Amino acid sequence: MIKMIDSGLFFIAIGGGILSFLAPCNIGTLPAFIAYIQGQTDSTKKAILMSLAFSIGFIAVFTIIASLFIVISGFIQYIFWIRMISGIIIILMAFYLFFSKVSKKDPQNYKPTQVEEETLENMYGLKHEKKKHQGILGAIILGFSMGSPWIACITPIYLSIVTIAMNQETFILGFFLFFLYALGLMIPYILIGAALGLINQRVIVKLIKTSSWLKKIFAILLIWIGIEFLLSGFGIGGLLPFI
Repeated sequence: MIKMIDSGLFFIAIGGGILSFLAPCNIGTLPAFIAYIQGQTDSTKKAILMSLAFSIGFIAVFTIIASLFIVISGFIQYIFWIRMISGIIIILMAFYLFFSKVSKKDPQNYKPTQVEEETLENMYGLKHEKKKHQGILGAIILGFSMGSPWIACITPIYLSIVTIAMNQETFILGFFLFFLYALGLMIPYILIGAALGLINQRVIVKLIKTSSWLKKIFAILLIWIGIEFLLSGFGIGGLLPFI
């Protein structure tokens, strides 16, 4: 029988996904997402499907990389070093997350990166050019094109979740943990897609900019997890049952 995932780990994974959505980089991603969904849908049901397709494309790169790490870690026999390295990585990422600052520039003056500009122009047209991709496939492609360069923005949270997933007892638990993280990242996009026209985009941007205190709390939790990983390497039990 497969051991059930710990409830604390469940909330850490889901919460990490939601906090990844609130990354500053999303200030540039959201306009592309919202404009594409609005231009491609005429009903709430279709908007939800398109948002789901975008989310799947968006997390594709994250999932591939995480899967490789989880599989490789399963063949490593040196548990002590896995625990020690995992603890150090998580603590370093936590400190980076805690001390990193959210951009304070005005959302109205935000300038998209070259990748974002090209995506905006080629996929649905700042220049009102003919759309290259439409429908579900177009949403997946847009999500993939946005997610690939965006991975660098959420490295501290993403790498911490992947590291915890690598240390689970079985491959299935590790993959399920990352699935929860991906679900936490996808849910906000699906909700926004379902509520287009009801949610003010500037409200979402302000939410992203005021989420720094949530990330600091999450960083403190990661430091605790990292310390327990280090202690577990020496056989010292802690308060977290999933380590």
